[in-house]
Amino acid sequence: MYKRFRSEFMNDNIIDSILECMALNDNNTNIQRAQTEHRLKLAEFWGIKKGSRVLEIGCGQGDTTAVLAYLVGEERPRPWCRYCFS
Repeated sequence: MYKRFRSEFMNDNIIDSILECMALNDNNTNIQRAQTEHRLKLAEFWGIKKGSRVLEIGCGQGDTTAVLAYLVGEERPRPWCRYCFS
């Protein structure tokens, strides 16, 4: 199972792209890289992909939010959705 995660999401370019969006302390980049890799594995296990709808109730430093935003991508709210805000 690990090989599947590694082949699809564990690309250094993807991790670097996500890390660029985070406020990092130079002393903890290795820790942050490992945590981001773990969150990518979780997101794939949960089936999160481009266009997915997610509700992230943040209660931390935003690492999971950054990963989810990267994977889901940008999409404007649907005008017919009464729960979406412009």
